[in-house]
Amino acid sequence: MGVRRLFTHLKMIWDGHRLPVLLILAAGIVLVIFTFTRNRLTTNPRSRIITVERLVDAGTWVHSNGTDSSRFEPSIDAVMVEENRFSSKPPNYPLLMFLEAKPLAWLTGWNFFDKQVFFVHYLVLLNQVLPYLLMLWMALVFARQFTRDNFTLSWLMLCLSLGILPFGYAVTITNHTPAAVLYFLAFFLSYQILHGEAQKSWKHYAVLGLILGYAGSIELPGLVFGGIFGVQLLLKNPRLALLTAACGLLPFVIQSVILYQISGSIKPFYLQSGVYYYEGSYWLHPESHDLTHEPKLIYAFHVLLGHHGLFSMSPVLVLGLLGGIFWKNRYNLPHARFFGLLLGGMALLVIYFVFRTYNYGGWCIGMRWFIHFMPILMFMGLPVIEKLGKSHWGKGLLGLLLLISLVPNLQALQKEAFVRSWLELWWINLFG
Repeated sequence: MGVRRLFTHLKMIWDGHRLPVLLILAAGIVLVIFTFTRNRLTTNPRSRIITVERLVDAGTWVHSNGTDSSRFEPSIDAVMVEENRFSSKPPNYPLLMFLEAKPLAWLTGWNFFDKQVFFVHYLVLLNQVLPYLLMLWMALVFARQFTRDNFTLSWLMLCLSLGILPFGYAVTITNHTPAAVLYFLAFFLSYQILHGEAQKSWKHYAVLGLILGYAGSIELPGLVFGGIFGVQLLLKNPRLALLTAACGLLPFVIQSVILYQISGSIKPFYLQSGVYYYEGSYWLHPESHDLTHEPKLIYAFHVLLGHHGLFSMSPVLVLGLLGGIFWKNRYNLPHARFFGLLLGGMALLVIYFVFRTYNYGGWCIGMRWFIHFMPILMFMGLPVIEKLGKSHWGKGLLGLLLLISLVPNLQALQKEAFVRSWLELWWINLFG
């Protein structure tokens, strides 16, 4: 898309849909305000920030050893390889942040630790806030392919921002929001390749592969969507689908090289359980919230509808669940199966986490392991939003769902995503 065509496209959207565009700008202002009014370095984001600090200031992945250590307070999200302590987080995201911070440190002569507030704000804006606003814009462009109704488009922008947890997590260094953005962009690109104007564009296939590969390297469970997209592409154009696969491998190759350099193994640290258990490790004596062993039925309830529930913390996502069923009826789409497959992938992830885990991701707001597919699920609510928006009672219901969903997002923005949620404590005290 040339520059002139891009500006023409932007003007067309502005002229026809000013309210949803203004809502995107308002969402950006909210995120910027909360970025600059907080310096959020609880243990989860601090694990990645220490890695960036060590790479910038010392040129090493090592957080601490017998002779040299970071001046940051240690994070519990750490592993020990021989006598060296490292972050337990996948290295690709800290590597990207290092590549962004190092040139700035070189130009200014600043030390990362001494200027940590500036660097953290800079990295949050560059990697969390701006990508999220890009996702909202792409969602608006995508939605316009199905409806030009201003109320529907505006309400979708509200739900994709204030209504779902990736928005609240966007002001804290975490892999969940960037992964949510990347998987949504992959969703958009896949649709354009399968059903839009990009069916024979090798560039779209290549970019899709890089997006899926990088997203998978920082949020591995989301690769179920990569599999769904990949199979669809393979049926559409096998030759170009192989290009997507090849590009998708590149981020994993980079990550594997780093992991091998650190530990002598290409396996992610969460598949190398022995490195977690060392003298002084939190994981030798984890606290109560990391020791939850509820009956599976109780756990499944809280994962879906309880104190960390996918649909109780963000009830607007119910619209997406219903919308996945109504796409074909509402928009007469012969390819609505694509959306059904994605719903199936989300169901598989929920089932996997219910049966393979016991805790709720530590002290955090909401079920953070589901954040990466929330924007896709929310977008699927488009036909339901359009239907409900035709009546006063429907608009009232939409308002109620958004109001309830707003509460955990505001807490994550105002306080911190990785804290013990007062909603969780209220639920436990009330219902046990």
